[in-house]
Amino acid sequence: MTREQVDYVLFRASEARTALDDARAIFEIGRVKPVVNRLYYACFHAASAVVCTTGASPKKHSSLLSAFGRDWVKTGRFPAQTAKLLRQLFDLRMQGDYGRAAMPTKEEVERLIEQAQGFLDETLGYVEKYLEQNPAID
Repeated sequence: MTREQVDYVLFRASEARTALDDARAIFEIGRVKPVVNRLYYACFHAASAVVCTTGASPKKHSSLLSAFGRDWVKTGRFPAQTAKLLRQLFDLRMQGDYGRAAMPTKEEVERLIEQAQGFLDETLGYVEKYLEQNPAID
């Protein structure tokens, strides 16, 4: 990977952590809908960091979700539950942003926060290990 690609992967990882921190802060004030949005983006950015380790840079959410599922989950690098959580959060975010469906309860959102933390631990752990083993080529 070039230095520019590594920097982009690190940027995505940082954005993932920031979005999860934002979700926790918003949860503390009792607002569910924006928490779901931030949880989706935390996992989206983490999945993007993973996919970008190959040099790919999907431009659409659907492209990223497909690439992550196809190239990282179906190949066994990550368990199926990671893709399932990412898709669930995507659907919930879409409902919250554009639909009229009921949002999850506070208890359900609390579980989603825990699951998102696990998602970031797993995916960003992979990214960190990958970057240690594959330093940037300038």
